[in-house]
Amino acid sequence: MAKKGVTAALAGVSVLLLAACAFAPSAGIALVPAACVLLYASAVTTGAWLLPVYALSFAAAGCFLYGANPFTLTGAAFLLGLTVPVLLRHKLSLWWQAALCAAICVLLVFAVFGIWALCAGESLRDCIIAQFASLEADPVYSFLAERRYARLTAEDLGHVPLTPIDELYGRETAAVYAQAIGRELEGNTLWYVSGFGAFTGGAAYAGGSALAEAAGVSGLPVWRDVRLGKNYVLSVVLPVLLFALLYFYEPMQPVVPAVVNVCITLPTALCGMTLLYHSLCRFTGKAARAIALAAFWLTVAAAVIFFEYGLLIMGFVGLADCLIDVRKLLDWALS
Repeated sequence: MAKKGVTAALAGVSVLLLAACAFAPSAGIALVPAACVLLYASAVTTGAWLLPVYALSFAAAGCFLYGANPFTLTGAAFLLGLTVPVLLRHKLSLWWQAALCAAICVLLVFAVFGIWALCAGESLRDCIIAQFASLEADPVYSFLAERRYARLTAEDLGHVPLTPIDELYGRETAAVYAQAIGRELEGNTLWYVSGFGAFTGGAAYAGGSALAEAAGVSGLPVWRDVRLGKNYVLSVVLPVLLFALLYFYEPMQPVVPAVVNVCITLPTALCGMTLLYHSLCRFTGKAARAIALAAFWLTVAAAVIFFEYGLLIMGFVGLADCLIDVRKLLDWALS
């Protein structure tokens, strides 16, 4: 009964998250990863069929409200793509499953926006800017755009700022905010796009498996005990660091940070989070355990919100654990 109740709750919250994403496509950047986590857990406990059902429903709702757009289609593609690792979860090891989820989502986000860019005859960065600029009817995007626009002066804009009563106000605020996003993407487009895909896939598997484990599904990894070892350092970290030397070759400068982020920063950040969870689970008693879990999720949320630096810090923690097995040291120190 408890398992069914948890599954129903996860599916219900997922509906709310995806409804928010359909109503405000820009919100999907923050909410789609959370929905993927919840629905991955639901699919593990209920069946892989759940993911295609939600994917198609979400795509239909989002396209009905805003027409075909890459934000909605990317989210739906993530849910559909995660069906594969759910079906293969008994045949692959833990880290291979996590890598598969991340790889699928990276490929899908590039596929959707790449196809969109090719059809429009634009670069990937220009395509993203254009799609954001088209979100003037999106309430979340409009709110953020108007806040930014209000801080701009005539010198910044090249003309007197428009007011809400002006006919072109919504279009201009959306376009100006999109250009600000474009400046942030300058030279970092591959880093952001690949990082979003890898983070969503990795989070879906790790968070979804942890929730399914908490719901009582047997045969799942105990995430507090999961760590990367020295083999990962030798087989992945060192080759990628050698690859990073190509940064001095100018055409490779946008590629190198994206590869380092996907292959080192995000996996070690996940390892750092499991180390934190392992450490907090040492507290005994229901109240202490509840406080420990709350502290864990708050730390994870802070790392995600401050994506660039938060995950980098967690990555250093995870890398340290790969090299010296901090868990074992804690066991020895507290024994």
